[in-house]
Amino acid sequence: MAKFENGRLNGCFKEKGDINRNYVLDSRFECPICLTCLKDPFLTTCGHRFCQECIQQWLKKEGGCCPIDGKSLTQEKDLFPDNYTRREIAQQTMECPFPGCDKILPLLETDSHILEIHEKADDREELEFYCTFKSIGCQEVFKSQSQLTQHSHRCLNQHLQLLTIAHNKLSKQIPLCNGENMEKDAAYWDPPPKQPANHMTMFDSSHALIKSLYERIVILEQRNTELELQLKNVKEHNVKMLEDRQKYEANLALRVCNGTYIWNLRDMRMKLAELQDDPSATYYSEGFYTSFSGYKFCARIHISTNYRYVSLLIHLMKGENDYALSWPFSGRIAFTLIHPNQPDLSVCEVMCSRPDLEAFKRPTKKMNTRGFGYSEFIQIEHITNMKFYNDDGSVNIKIQITCV
Repeated sequence: MAKFENGRLNGCFKEKGDINRNYVLDSRFECPICLTCLKDPFLTTCGHRFCQECIQQWLKKEGGCCPIDGKSLTQEKDLFPDNYTRREIAQQTMECPFPGCDKILPLLETDSHILEIHEKADDREELEFYCTFKSIGCQEVFKSQSQLTQHSHRCLNQHLQLLTIAHNKLSKQIPLCNGENMEKDAAYWDPPPKQPANHMTMFDSSHALIKSLYERIVILEQRNTELELQLKNVKEHNVKMLEDRQKYEANLALRVCNGTYIWNLRDMRMKLAELQDDPSATYYSEGFYTSFSGYKFCARIHISTNYRYVSLLIHLMKGENDYALSWPFSGRIAFTLIHPNQPDLSVCEVMCSRPDLEAFKRPTKKMNTRGFGYSEFIQIEHITNMKFYNDDGSVNIKIQITCV
């Protein structure tokens, strides 16, 4: 078994501080060659596990035989990544073995944590942090402010005792101000005299009360930490549920539109400019359904070959219930470019499906590559001249699909 002793696993990190916690590594996760936790575990055909680098170097140097049973091995045929053990190791955690560091780490990250956080900190110029109760007898010295803070919380009772002793000694020095009892000056740091029984009883009761209050504070802090963690998990869960609900509602609206879809093309002027600059560019609408379990369609716009017209086509998409529908699709399709202020100026075109075209056959991919519609639906300049733009610069196209 490999252990944490005075540093990293098996003493790779030595004498950088007193490590007061031992972590016993499961033998299943220990490499027989380097005797440390498996890194990129590989499994041999004879059933043994090693670090990838360890076994590869071993086979090169030792003539290609297993270090456990001596069986002949080759890197190409007898070594396989052990992903199951890799996942098990990734799930192992441990507490940092350095005193004063309560960080919970994945097993494979412990060495790097010690090197980056603790060993490098020891290599820097060491700063000394003295206990704030040094003047009354606490001689502890620390390497970091965090260690000093932990000491202050942990040794509250000892500090209170030092304060009581210092107070008693200071009380005895009051007569010295009047020139009395000068001999007591030499015995200033002698142990305090025994107190009456009733005084000790009061001191003991105060000590017990302070200890009880401190323990309650620790318990309350732990509960507060647990509640904060639970609250964080609940918030994350609520956010995920809200996102799922929004997706569901958006998809539901497209399913129950009964074949009538309003396509709002935002920033239409910019889109038209892009289409004129790049004739191969296209824009697709969302997929919508003729009924809850019906056909799924989407619309597409691009620029005509003469760069003067907007082309508008419809495409069949692969749906969840295509197996229960009749093919090829048969129905009527209507396109309407909606005028925002004068409905009479709206441009409407109606067409019927043709069963002989590839565009209306059952899709075998996400969407039929063949579309059906108008290559010259409306002139680009008419969109501006006839004021088809909404106040926000968008354009609305209504698509109605009716099954026959």
